[in-house]
Amino acid sequence: STFYRTFLPLEIDQPPIIMPNRPLTGFYQKRLGQLGEELAKRYFQKFGYTLVQSNYHLRNGQIDLIYKDSKSQLIFVEVKTRAAEFPEIKLSFRQSLALRRTARHFLANYHSPVPSWQFDLIWIHLVWTESGKAEAKIKHLKNIFEQ
Repeated sequence: STFYRTFLPLEIDQPPIIMPNRPLTGFYQKRLGQLGEELAKRYFQKFGYTLVQSNYHLRNGQIDLIYKDSKSQLIFVEVKTRAAEFPEIKLSFRQSLALRRTARHFLANYHSPVPSWQFDLIWIHLVWTESGKAEAKIKHLKNIFEQ
């Protein structure tokens, strides 16, 4: 089942060097992704999850964050961050295949028994208040597809 949680607002200590409603390229897109991952880490810490690894890479895939919950279940997390309008939440078929392949590789090389695991999606939308400060709206979708 999919679980939605909206967590608002999450204050950003150092507002990003990103102007709202402007197209992002290169450096700024990378910076936005890094900021999103940091916000996602804060979010998971707040709810008591333990970080196992971040940015697990394979040749054709990457998992942004891997966490363990209180029941030792592994949670593979994909983080999507946007600074403009809140787009539709979805992953392409190709992205889902790459995530699954990368997760299977991680599990094959993981040194502890894993009772269960799931894929979650964290969707972060940065919004600017009238005072010019940035806040983050976070949607957490749990168990986004079957293993």
